[in-house]
Amino acid sequence: MNLAWPNRLTLLRLGLIPVLWWALVTPGTVARWASLFLFSLAAVTDVLDGYIARRYGPITTFGKIFDPLADKVLVSAVFLAYISRQVLPAWWFLAVLFREFAVSGLRTVAAANAVVLAADAGGKLKTLLQLVGLFALLLADVPAVAEAAYWVGTFAWWVLYASVWVALLSGVGYFWRTRDLWWREGEEKA
Repeated sequence: MNLAWPNRLTLLRLGLIPVLWWALVTPGTVARWASLFLFSLAAVTDVLDGYIARRYGPITTFGKIFDPLADKVLVSAVFLAYISRQVLPAWWFLAVLFREFAVSGLRTVAAANAVVLAADAGGKLKTLLQLVGLFALLLADVPAVAEAAYWVGTFAWWVLYASVWVALLSGVGYFWRTRDLWWREGEEKA
């Protein structure tokens, strides 16, 4: 199989996630630095695969499905690791997870009606806030950084808190934009 470069980068990101998880749950300074490096590398592959696909092509069905999936698995892995360490509240992750399932359901209804429900500005802002917040959280988890710049952890917490609310509000926005579709779905069954 001949994979396009954007798809290779997506697969690399997916492959990095188990290693990142291991680093996140392993104690020690080396593991903290490794977590920061692996997350940063995964985030860079996300930016690069999108840029390359849009600029040079090809945009593939594989990429349309697995790129956002890789993003969600990456963010979920970091959230869950910090929830397991009682650094982040579980309700943040559950709220975002609910939103992701709801929007995926909306996309399925839209696709069944031959409508493409593309990511909007709110969804992109959510992803940006999650990546920035998680990067800052990983940075604050490095002992040398935590001692020198205690504010990084506070910044991370507030950015992630904002990302949860942006996720929920953008989810409401998706429902609002597709209200005609899901209303129509209900009428067809009546």
